[in-house]
Amino acid sequence: MKIGWYQYDIKWLDSKANLYHIAEKFRSNSFDCELLVLPEMFDTGFAMKPHELGNRNQSEVLSFMQKLSSQYSCAFIFSMVWKTDDYFTNRLFYVSGPEIEFYDKVHLFGLAGESEYYKAGTERKIITLKNGIRILPLVCYDLRFPEIARNTGDIDLIIYVASWPEARIAQWDILLRARAVENQCHVLGVNRLGEDGNGYRYVGHSALYGYDGKHKVKDIEKDWEDENLLFSTLDFEKQNQYRGKLPFLKDIRYKLEVK
Repeated sequence: MKIGWYQYDIKWLDSKANLYHIAEKFRSNSFDCELLVLPEMFDTGFAMKPHELGNRNQSEVLSFMQKLSSQYSCAFIFSMVWKTDDYFTNRLFYVSGPEIEFYDKVHLFGLAGESEYYKAGTERKIITLKNGIRILPLVCYDLRFPEIARNTGDIDLIIYVASWPEARIAQWDILLRARAVENQCHVLGVNRLGEDGNGYRYVGHSALYGYDGKHKVKDIEKDWEDENLLFSTLDFEKQNQYRGKLPFLKDIRYKLEVK
């Protein structure tokens, strides 16, 4: 399976500018992959006052991504501000042409006031692709809580979309690798770049780790603080063979449920 990810500077609260930037990036880069992942709140930045996005049409944003997906024959994963009835969620979407699946972020970042403006999700989501690959999609702060990512034999790939600040980027690096090692599966974390409207800086460090905790992209650290569109091919057969030789997951003695 070929997967891609794009880290970039998200223009603050400017959805149209961000969508245009993404579309232009794809037009100027030839690529062929089954799934491409974008950062958290990919079209606005990590906004804590969702009611201020009144001029943004969320349905048009989603439709735009569906059209891109159909145009490039590639599925997308990203999160965005989403209004449902009388509340907002930090909603992660999987879009493959007309097909849509979603996950609402379970762990809201209280330190930034996210829990004051958004409603938390109540369950994790497994997305099963047509090729049988099972993806667990999660959002940023979820990374600090290993129980939601626990692989009990139902996960082949964990994906985190994020707006993880420079101040704690060392923890991002450590935790992504830890999730790969403890769950014996590929883990992809996609973070943003630039500075948001609140003065927080982001330096990317988007990375793909293999089931053994090793980088899947050679020399990725040389440019992982720059804008980049990267790709890698995942070998799930080798992953299964690795688990068979080192069956650590069979020794799990408890399971935690998200409530």
